[in-house]
This record gives sequence, C-alpha cells and structure tokens, in this order.
Amino acid sequence: MLDSTILAPGGVRSRRASAALRRGALAVGLVLASAVPSPAEVPPPALGLPLACEPTQDCWIPRYVDVDPGPGIADHACGTLTGDGHKGTDFAIPDLAALDRGVPVLAAAAGTVRGTRDGMADVSVDEIGEGAVAGRECGNGVVLDHGGGWETQYCHLRRGSVAVGKGDQVEAGAKLGFVGLSGEASFPHVHLSVRRDGTEIDPFTGRPPGEGCNVGGAPLWRPEIAAKLAYDPVVLARVGIAPGRPDWDGVQKGGYGEAVLPDAAEALVVWVEGYGLRAGDVLRFRVRDRDGREVYAHDQTEAKAQARFFRFAGRRPPSGGFLGGAYTATVALERNGAAIGEKAFAFTVP
Repeated sequence: MLDSTILAPGGVRSRRASAALRRGALAVGLVLASAVPSPAEVPPPALGLPLACEPTQDCWIPRYVDVDPGPGIADHACGTLTGDGHKGTDFAIPDLAALDRGVPVLAAAAGTVRGTRDGMADVSVDEIGEGAVAGRECGNGVVLDHGGGWETQYCHLRRGSVAVGKGDQVEAGAKLGFVGLSGEASFPHVHLSVRRDGTEIDPFTGRPPGEGCNVGGAPLWRPEIAAKLAYDPVVLARVGIAPGRPDWDGVQKGGYGEAVLPDAAEALVVWVEGYGLRAGDVLRFRVRDRDGREVYAHDQTEAKAQARFFRFAGRRPPSGGFLGGAYTATVALERNGAAIGEKAFAFTVP
C-alpha cells in the first residue's frame, strides 16, 4: 500500500524567514514511495510551467533547489537564490491581490493524481508560527505520478481550490487548483518538487541535489519553457511609485500600483521588491522625464544580505511641483561593479 505524507517546505520572508533558510527549515516534500522500481528506460517527464503566468512579468523564481551538499547554500548556477536544504523550485506571484483573483496551478506534465490535501488556511507562517503547520508544511497540495518512478508535487495551494482527486488522470497544463499561502509560506507561491523513486531532482539539471553547482546536466523543462526561465543572480520582481512613504503591508495587498502620481502627493517615492540581495550590492534609483532628463537619483549600498527585500527612495516636490507629463522610474542593481538587474516603471504626473 502506498502511503503519502505531506512534509514539504514553504516560503520565507523577513528576519525569521531568513533564519529558517540558514538552518534548513525548508526541507522535504510530499513523499510518495514507489512500491515497484521503475524501468531504467523510462524518460523523465518534459515539464511545463506549474502555474499560469509569464515568467519575469507576473511570476518569478525566488528560490531554486539547494545543490550544496554541506551546510552552505548554492543554486544550480552557483548563486544564492535558495535555502539550506531547499529541495524544490518556488514560483512566486506578485501579491495577495493576485492570490485573491486566482492564479491557476497547472500540471507540469500529464500524470495520475497520487494524493491531495485541502482545507488549510491561507495565512503567512510569519503570523502563526512554524509550530502551527508542523507536519503539514506543504499546506494544500497535489502529487502527480508520471510513471517510471517520476512524480511532481505542488505545494501552498489556496484553500478550497484543489480541483482534482486521487486517481484522476490529468493532461499537461490541467488546472490543479490556485496559488495560495497555505502551510509554511510567507508569500503567495507554488513550490514544485520533482522526484524519481523518492529522490529529489533539480529540474534545471536533471540531477539530484548535493552534486554541487555548474555540473552540467539536462534540464527537464520543455525547450520553449527553459528559454523563459533564464537564470538571473538577483530578482527585481516589481517596481512602482508612491505619493509618500510606502507601507510594506499595503504593497503585499496590491497597493501602490498606480501609474499616476496624485496631485496632492507629498513626495515622489520609487519602491522595489526583489529576492537575492547580497551585502555590498548597490541599488540605483533613477527618475527621468519624457525627454530623458534626470529628475531624481539615489544610490545606496546594502549592508547585509536578504533573501527577500523591499526598498524605497524619493524626494519631495520642487517649488511649483513636478512638471506634468510622462516619467520613467528605474531601479538597477550592481554587484561587484557589474550591472546584474534592472526594472522600470512608467508613470505620469498630471
């Protein structure tokens, strides 16, 4: 008889989450042991995206599989977008507003439903603590069997959204539920694990974790999907403006996305949310008008690393206010003197 136990990782944010990354709190996925060894000739599944989104536009990968065999961390490209012992790939969506609208979680490949869980609340583990989800870290989830010992697991689905049941046959791209915030998660995302005969596999290399980084291998993604998942050493997920000091909780709920600076704005503030900040990184904030003239500039050097970060900078209106027209806010990140990321946001001043 096959036994299924949900013991999966979740998302992270803030001081507690960063500590969890270091101590490897995010560890194992929903494990379904195969009763019969798989034939060696069975190929791995060709994977599609596990959610309905456009990578780098409305979803991002903040964490990959940890391939470092020791207590340190390394993703497949020798970067730090992972957590100690993290055994899956996280696909994040913008905010809680997107969660409420509903972002479908999709079967990455055709298969048979091996197990599901639903009914857990969508609430950040930062609020309820890790003890509240102990033994159920995956939250609401689905496991698919793809044959030959291959399986995929999808964690942190929205409560009440799981749309399949054990034994169902699903096609690639079939809806399994919606992205949520259940289990050990601090931001809305779906955690995808890939396994063969119970061993975790990194879909970016087709290899088990623990072999180190930059070791080659064959990605499991379909070619057109792999092309959309090019690796970036830092993720600048979103950039926007605010008419004053932006509130982090408001950003998480979908606020500060307006493309027009209000007439009564006390300041023009540019904000950025991202993943993978390192000590010594330089964030460069720039605002230019429609003619390319620089109207605001600010550089800041980061003192410490952060798995997830939120920064902002701005200025008060000049005498007479900002001139009306089209503007562009840009945030760029430099590491060791090289530009490694940039994100822009267009807005207008009435």
